[in-house]
Amino acid sequence: MGLDHKTFTSLQLGPILFREELIYMREVVLNETISVKTTLTQSTPDASRWSFRHELYRSDGVKAAIVNVDGAWLDLTKRKLTTPPKDIVARLLDLPKSEDYKQTDVPGKAQ
Repeated sequence: MGLDHKTFTSLQLGPILFREELIYMREVVLNETISVKTTLTQSTPDASRWSFRHELYRSDGVKAAIVNVDGAWLDLTKRKLTTPPKDIVARLLDLPKSEDYKQTDVPGKAQ
């Protein structure tokens, strides 16, 4: 999304994970180059809550693992969940969406 630590620090904003699930499918050997396909699987309209699926592929194209994460944005000053600025909302909602993408109004409850 083109966001780095400097951006997050200036906004006093950071991602926070509630859940992370790793599904191993095939072996990856030491020093093997892998590629990662990331899709948005769920989000609220304001992008305050979100879920991603990361699919990891070996150099021979075989899917080696799937990582599912659920998270939100944390105001680093108030230490409370928050809604990100509009430009970050736009970037997040512009990411590729999974085939099973769901928009939610309430975190964890798909429409």
